[in-house]
Amino acid sequence: MASILIIDDDNLMCDTMNRLIRRIGHDTLCAQNLKEGLALVTQHNFDVVFLDVRLPDGNGLELLAWIRDRRHPIAVLILTGSGDRDSALAALKAGADDYLPKDRLSQLG
Repeated sequence: MASILIIDDDNLMCDTMNRLIRRIGHDTLCAQNLKEGLALVTQHNFDVVFLDVRLPDGNGLELLAWIRDRRHPIAVLILTGSGDRDSALAALKAGADDYLPKDRLSQLG
């Protein structure tokens, strides 16, 4: 069982991902912004973080850099509503493990 954090300001996206991930047996927590996400990452040892790029208090890639500096390895999957190639390349160069357009995820719910 993995411990998974979802950082996304879209309540529907958080609820959908939370439900799907719990259905397959993993633990999840959700954060609505970078500040909440950072607090949770410092308090828990997550295995995976789903991280939105555009958040109310900043860019998710800022938190990605901080997560990459931690000793505990965490897989980071970037979520975005704008799935253009340049953004994907920037996220992967910044250390993301994968880049997922939200429109693909919404098809799973």
